[in-house]
Amino acid sequence: MQDALDAWNENKQIFIDLGIRKDLNIPKFHSLLHYVKSIKMFGTTDNYNTEAFERFHIDFAKEGWRSSNKRDEFPQMITWLSRQEKVSLFDNYLDWKDEDLDSIQAPLLHPLQQCAAPQIAKYPPYPGRPLSVIEQHHKSPSFSKDLRDYLNAFRKNPYSRREIDFYDLPIQRLDVYSQFKFHPHSLHDDPDGEERDTVKALPTSNALPHGRFDTVVALNTDEAQSTGLQGISHIYFSMHV
Repeated sequence: MQDALDAWNENKQIFIDLGIRKDLNIPKFHSLLHYVKSIKMFGTTDNYNTEAFERFHIDFAKEGWRSSNKRDEFPQMITWLSRQEKVSLFDNYLDWKDEDLDSIQAPLLHPLQQCAAPQIAKYPPYPGRPLSVIEQHHKSPSFSKDLRDYLNAFRKNPYSRREIDFYDLPIQRLDVYSQFKFHPHSLHDDPDGEERDTVKALPTSNALPHGRFDTVVALNTDEAQSTGLQGISHIYFSMHV
């Protein structure tokens, strides 16, 4: 892979010399610089592809351009795209209501709630890990403190913020799972197309000196935006336990 990247860097100037492009400063070419290092640090790029974004370029750029009058096109393209999104959302809402009318007995579910539950292994790959090991090797230095806060919330008479620092945890070991699988919403035109993704949180080891902790963006309410980080969506930078 590094040899192929070096060959590309040695010959890419020809596209500029022939006037095919003014420059090659686009995200896809820039990301090539990070693949080798990323694979060495975190392992294979599981479930990674750019197919969805290639399709987005058609929907968001080409179709928007064709719908404009080719003058001062960007505001027109943004307006066109905004209207397309509103129509698509309303169309999904109508489909959801039609399904509800076809089956009165079925409980009402928001589309975001219709995904299958996440799947984890039957047995944990790291059983009975001491809390100190979790904090060090699973890159979670505040795990004991967060666990105290979590358990304290279930007490009838919770400890104060000052008292909780001296609270002895009733457990000193926990089973740790390294991954879970889930079915995200399809990004393609086929609404019935089944996709599967895997989120991994691997501790540090000789093979992975930095570990691997995938980023997860979780939508915890219906108002959160699935296409950005605005609103009240939460970001979890690693899944530890």
